[in-house]
Amino acid sequence: MQANAENEAAQMQALTMLEAEQKLASASLTAEINNAAASRVLATAEGVVAPYLAKKNVHITKLKQMDVYKNLARNQNLILCDTEDSDANLVVVADSILSDSADGHMSRSAVMAQMSLMHQGSAGMFMHSE
Repeated sequence: MQANAENEAAQMQALTMLEAEQKLASASLTAEINNAAASRVLATAEGVVAPYLAKKNVHITKLKQMDVYKNLARNQNLILCDTEDSDANLVVVADSILSDSADGHMSRSAVMAQMSLMHQGSAGMFMHSE
């Protein structure tokens, strides 16, 4: 009788373990199916939103460019030239230095610009041509 009871208990335990494993496997399968569906929904949403995010990024970039232009416009020491000719730009910068120092007081930026001009001028004097 004891052997039958132990045998029956072992069978019930095995069946219970099997049923528990089946329930866990079924739950795991359902979770993976749901995760896959969620990934599909997210991918679709990202595809829909992507053009809007690109437009937002372009807009943010343009706002930052406008801030740069505003800061340049507020800069009293800014010199604008409409040419890429370095000699013409040199003359414009030199004129700005002379007009800044006309009152006998040279600002730090004027001194730095003057040093830069002197460096550019001396570089041209020491160029070796063959």
